[in-house]
Amino acid sequence: MNMEAEKAQNPYHRNHFVYNEEKDCFIYPENKILPFYSTSFHKRLKAQNNAYICKDCRACDKQSLCTKGKYRQICIEQREWMREKIREKLNSVEGKIKYLIRMRIESVFGNIKHNLNYVHLYLQGIQKTTAEWQLICIGHNLKKIH
Repeated sequence: MNMEAEKAQNPYHRNHFVYNEEKDCFIYPENKILPFYSTSFHKRLKAQNNAYICKDCRACDKQSLCTKGKYRQICIEQREWMREKIREKLNSVEGKIKYLIRMRIESVFGNIKHNLNYVHLYLQGIQKTTAEWQLICIGHNLKKIH
């Protein structure tokens, strides 16, 4: 079973929670409210998250279905609205066409950086870096031909 099917079947998945912008809270299928709790900063991801926690879980008979912990909690990154905007663009017909074109171009750079481990150029100056880059490209093309 794929992830999308699991999300659709589970009524307590976070995608089924509705955000109320006025009250800055989430409302979930049992019509209970997850009010804003706190803001935290994730150092490794350099992302700021808003946490929403429901305090009514102890009295709820659906607690075992809704959460594994004591309280139902949702953490939303503050840049989530940007991701949703980008997802909408990528899911459009134009976005899918642009992404297919971009995948062909960027796969070469991804291969050079990740598989061939060329993360940065070592030489300085336009002529030297151009020559170094050309050698890297020759190596990439030879590997492709081989």
